[in-house]
This record gives sequence, C-alpha cells and structure tokens, in this order.
Amino acid sequence: LHLTSGSITLQLLRLCLPLLAANVLQQLYNIINSLVVTTYIGEDAFAALTEEDTSMTGTLYENLVPGTITDEVDSWCQEEGRTAGDTNIFEGTDGYHVVYFSGYGDVYRDYLVENTMRSNDYSEWQTGVVGEASYTTYGFGMRFTSKR
Repeated sequence: LHLTSGSITLQLLRLCLPLLAANVLQQLYNIINSLVVTTYIGEDAFAALTEEDTSMTGTLYENLVPGTITDEVDSWCQEEGRTAGDTNIFEGTDGYHVVYFSGYGDVYRDYLVENTMRSNDYSEWQTGVVGEASYTTYGFGMRFTSKR
C-alpha cells in the first residue's frame, strides 16, 4: 500500500475499511455473546461478562420508572407477558444496547406513593399559608405577587 500517490479518497478507504470491518465484527460478537449468556446462563453471568470483557461498555440501570428511559425500551419493558430473563437489542443514538429484563419491583409503587404524599402535603401547606386571602399573580410568577 503506497499512500503517497494516487487518489487520497481511495487511499483512505483502503486504510479505513479493514478497521471499520473489525469494529463491526467486534460489536456483533459482543451482542451475540450477551444474548447467548443471558438466554442460557442468566443475569449473574451477564453481569460478570460485562465486568470481565473490557471491550464491552455498559451500564446497569436499576429501579427504573416509566419515563426515565427511551420510549421504545420503556414500552418493551411494560409489555404484557414480560418476564425475567427476556432480552432485546435496541439501537440508540450512541450505538446498540442489549437489554436484559430482570423483573418488576416495588420501586415504582413506592415512587407513586411518595409523590402523592408530597403533593398532598404541599397542597395542605399552601392552603394553610394562603387561607382565605385574595391575591393577584402577575406574569413573572410569585416574585411579583401582592396581597389585596
């Protein structure tokens, strides 16, 4: 390969194509390996695989509530019949992601209960502060509120 003569574009393509092909094959290997491990071995083995294999980058997300992940993954997780051990591959803006579903927990229920309690406490507090007073709120919010 002589890089000092000929078309620059052609020379760059000759140089880059093997690197690109190797990268694609490595990503494909990682995805297939992840699917095989999660399907036949289980969650603990998958977690060990991601820690052991330095070519894999990943993050373990736990205690997710609807709206904290992409709509596509969120819908998949909430589908009827979803069971622990289910896997899927999703394409994101930063590459492909292997998702391993480990199950539902009590976290979302706790989240809803806590938010309801906070909302009720705030409403009770606001009623106690404002009471029967009348007030006018101007366009810039509470900063310019005046009592009548």
